[in-house]
Amino acid sequence: MKKCPKCGFENTEDSLFCENCGTKLDQPKITQKRVDHTSNSQDKSHQKVIMILSAVIVILVALILFFLGARSGHSTTSSNH
Repeated sequence: MKKCPKCGFENTEDSLFCENCGTKLDQPKITQKRVDHTSNSQDKSHQKVIMILSAVIVILVALILFFLGARSGHSTTSSNH
């Protein structure tokens, strides 16, 4: 139960305002935890996106280097014939 700081009325735990006098009560702790949980999952989503983009860049660089190496190796082989 939440006790109103102004009139002392016992309100339910999820009350935002006193049911007796209308004074604003402190935010319930459940709401604060939800906000923290949301920002934490957003951080994880951002980390996941960064990891995927990094992997794609590494693969692209490896493919470019492979094809450049194959092309230069192919031209030296054909000039030797």
